[in-house]
Amino acid sequence: MLAALLLAWLTIAVTLANVTAANAPSLALRLWPGHAVAQARLADALLTSSPQTSASGQRDQIARAAQEAALALRRNPTLPGPARILAMQAALRGDARQSDTLLGYSERMSRRDIPTQFWLLEKRVQANDVGGALAHFGIALEVAPSTKEVLFPVLSSALSQRHLRRPIAELAHRGNSWRPEFLYYVGEHADPASAGSLFLTLAALGTPPSGPQLGGLVERLVNAGNFAGAARLYALADPSWRLGDPAAQLDGAFARTGDLPPFGWELNQNVAWRGARPDQAGNNALLINLPETGEDWAARKLLVLAPGRYRLAGAFGVFEGAPGVLRVELSCSRGGSVIASLASGANRSAGALDGTLDIPSSCAQQWLTIQATGPTSGGSAKMWLDDLRLGRAGG
Repeated sequence: MLAALLLAWLTIAVTLANVTAANAPSLALRLWPGHAVAQARLADALLTSSPQTSASGQRDQIARAAQEAALALRRNPTLPGPARILAMQAALRGDARQSDTLLGYSERMSRRDIPTQFWLLEKRVQANDVGGALAHFGIALEVAPSTKEVLFPVLSSALSQRHLRRPIAELAHRGNSWRPEFLYYVGEHADPASAGSLFLTLAALGTPPSGPQLGGLVERLVNAGNFAGAARLYALADPSWRLGDPAAQLDGAFARTGDLPPFGWELNQNVAWRGARPDQAGNNALLINLPETGEDWAARKLLVLAPGRYRLAGAFGVFEGAPGVLRVELSCSRGGSVIASLASGANRSAGALDGTLDIPSSCAQQWLTIQATGPTSGGSAKMWLDDLRLGRAGG
């Protein structure tokens, strides 16, 4: 009977010690004095609770933590934390060799001890060892995702240094578990040109950013006036899109998927959608709900065309209700004023658009907008627009 009671107490004590070791190490040690993990937690707690400001106070605090760490390490030599605390004590004594040995031992026992990883990272930085430092960035982000709150801003800021972009890209290329979040962070916070360089390098390495990851950065580059950089980045999402090629930029067949505004078509969800052309099964077109009153935009995209004269052509038709008017406008992206437009004409149930558009030398980027006006008779109506073609006039 006594043996059974002792066994029950032992079971309860060990269980409670395991439960309380992380957050209440002193209680765990009262329940089970030989609990190595609790001893290690107590050593860490001695370092982090009420840190001393004076040099002598710091030495005393570390000495007390080191005593607990030594006990923990004797009880369980596989614990990384106690070895790290003893490495700190050795460093304060000026014994760099012993400190490095203990720090290496701590990492060999477990890569999950984040203070060890941060310490090793700092040592690699001081030694100007870029590869070694980034390796510890990667380990920390892999084993402790919460470290992104500290490490993402550091990596993002480092992209401003040209010689670090390729190594950071290679690190992100290998970081499958944290790369997606990192790219969203970089796209929102890093210098746009540096972030674009990272994205392009990742694509060359075989892990291109996804459309949603690209979207915010493309928009930031456009807003900053870096249209060439935005165009290079957009080509990752749409390889058919090319600078200097009006037809490739237009996507007048409305057949591409994964559009990424502003270079891809932005559709007014209340008015327009892609779908099969009613008179040609299997042929995609832009389908448009004409507003019952007034005019509304249906679709738009940003073009980067050289100054000059261009010819725009297309086809349209009504597939429900009375004819309305479809109008294609070209305006300067910065000025906003319309520089040219073509309209389908009222009371035409089907036909072709065909005309010229002149782009002045002061207009380096252009918005192409498709406007829709309801039938004069009122009521609901639907039209389609397809086969838009844009090229140099006379060419």
